[in-house]
Amino acid sequence: MRGNAVFVGALCFWLAAAPAGAEETSPWVHGRWYSTHDTDKFDETRILAGYRFANGLGFDALAMHYHAPGWSANGQGLRAAYTRKTVEREIDVSFGVHNVRGHQLFAGSLDYLERLTPDSALGVSLERDIVNSVQGIDKGLSSTALMLVAEHQFTPRFGVGIAAGSTRFSDGNYRPILRARWNYELAPEYGVSAYLKNRYYENTRPYLGNYYAPESLHELSLGLAWRTALSDYVVFTAEADGGQQWVDRTDRRAIWSTRLALQSPRRAQIQWKIALEVSNNAGSQFDSDSVHYRYYSLGAYLLIPLR
Repeated sequence: MRGNAVFVGALCFWLAAAPAGAEETSPWVHGRWYSTHDTDKFDETRILAGYRFANGLGFDALAMHYHAPGWSANGQGLRAAYTRKTVEREIDVSFGVHNVRGHQLFAGSLDYLERLTPDSALGVSLERDIVNSVQGIDKGLSSTALMLVAEHQFTPRFGVGIAAGSTRFSDGNYRPILRARWNYELAPEYGVSAYLKNRYYENTRPYLGNYYAPESLHELSLGLAWRTALSDYVVFTAEADGGQQWVDRTDRRAIWSTRLALQSPRRAQIQWKIALEVSNNAGSQFDSDSVHYRYYSLGAYLLIPLR
């Protein structure tokens, strides 16, 4: 019930923030697909297809499949949606009902970002979904994450993004979270930048066995990123970082991750993206704490305006 109340409040916020007289754009269709696999042999695949009218209102339909040795689950979802992006603000809302292995829950997301100045922005992010682990799906557990976000570009080459909030799980666990990313452009003319990421969270009810939930987790990673145009139609992005993770303040582990992406230029009418990620960070997932953990994800996105 508490999660539903949060979403009712988010809906009221959306209705108040949605500009009634906003300039209309062309309607569009979009689709998203991603698949994940880890060394615990837990696989997840999601497919989303949606439509937006010229005023930004529309709907999204989802199909989900989960698989582990000797176990599998399917799910479906249907959401009402609203998307609007202008120079001053970005709004993306999608919420509705998901049915996963017979469990129904009110699920969706809200992302709102208000640009205060050309260099600063404040926003809020809200997401509610089923806990994607075998135990979480079998029990119909849900997670509701609410984050306040802030971005500031201190100089043309140095900027910071911070997110602070919490995730509340339906099994009674509460997880305060703090994340930050510090970015510095080393060679803007070549698209090369360096970044520092840190994350910290605690669990009020750790080790319940439904998903990965240590008493505390702290991460610090340093990475390099490269973004370049391969042609007038394709942009290539690569990121790689490595660092340390402290579990329960005493268990220290090395972590790393890499991401590769091909996508359309921002100015292109048809937007698309294909991205691959590989990581050994179990703390980013719900289902494992293995020292030898590996996580793989592959995703694709396509947006086509209808003229």
